Amino acid sequence: MSLVRQQVFLERLGAELPKSFKKVAKMLEAIRMVVLRPENTTVHVATRLEKMDFYLTDKPDVRDAVSQLLRRTFDYTGWHWGYPTKRLANDPDTKFMKSLDCIQRCRAEKILRMHASSQGAFLLQVAPCLRELNCPEYPLLLTAIHYFTQHEGPFHKGIRNLGYAPYFRLHLNPEEGMIYFELNDATDLVKAYTAAFKIILDHLKSESETQSVVSTVTIASTTTTTTVGNEAGVPIWKPELLTSAKSSAIFDLIEKENTPRNLALGSLLDYYRLVPTHFNRFVMQRISTVTLDEVRQMTKKYFQPLFIKTSTCSVAAPSEQVPSIIQGLMDNCGKRLSLLPPVHQSEMAVYTT
Repeated sequence: MSLVRQQVFLERLGAELPKSFKKVAKMLEAIRMVVLRPENTTVHVATRLEKMDFYLTDKPDVRDAVSQLLRRTFDYTGWHWGYPTKRLANDPDTKFMKSLDCIQRCRAEKILRMHASSQGAFLLQVAPCLRELNCPEYPLLLTAIHYFTQHEGPFHKGIRNLGYAPYFRLHLNPEEGMIYFELNDATDLVKAYTAAFKIILDHLKSESETQSVVSTVTIASTTTTTTVGNEAGVPIWKPELLTSAKSSAIFDLIEKENTPRNLALGSLLDYYRLVPTHFNRFVMQRISTVTLDEVRQMTKKYFQPLFIKTSTCSVAAPSEQVPSIIQGLMDNCGKRLSLLPPVHQSEMAVYTT
């Protein structure tokens, strides 16, 4: 959609240029200032602190050069510059977004006709979620996401293994305060989404009806873990999937720090996100202690609104598939998709300054 908005913006700019040069110049100047303003720019330095101490203390020329370079955007806590330093203005995305109440009131379910050459269909579904990385529920929710999306997990078996969609994704963005579910290039979007919908519904039912319970029974100083399944004897919630989900979530975090470059990038992101140093290590430690009951709580709190209640959904599909998708998602999941106009004429292409 950003490409469409850029095209609409440039077309409008080209049309207005002969009529009002000053207006166009003002618009371009506003864009230039957003990029060049000091509070929107930062220099991130990754170095060994003991060497930084040496050069800043014993090399006045180097110290002065570093001071001038990093004056506005970098506050080195190991050295006092002699003047007040200014932190980068890194307001979270949520500051510029509409409130959660507004997002929930304005929920919509739309479908867009794609170009005839497209074969697969796409779905994006979003709902409000936690808004801070420092939230105690963040490690729990990460584990719950990996429980359902891991290789040979419920979504993998119910969607990809059956050939409904080669790519699916369930992820959260605390900076936006949103949780997302995506289906990409689906060969059968109705069956793919219905499978995901039913998987979440079954796991929610198992909690309310106590179809799947993990209980610990201590007899004669011996601890035994027992999994009680549903009426067919098949457990819904599986401890082995929780174990592998923890490993998957932890290894994903380790991958983000596997090289000096990635470690430096992680440090910069921690700065932007206002989280303490070594935040990932704390998250990994907490993930290792997550219980199946906590995963169930996260499923009810965050996945139920995403799939069952207050989510916003958009679908893009080939023209010939649109009627069957609208009918299929209505019959199977209760979704009431309304047809969007062509993308260039829709509200999604509107550029606002």
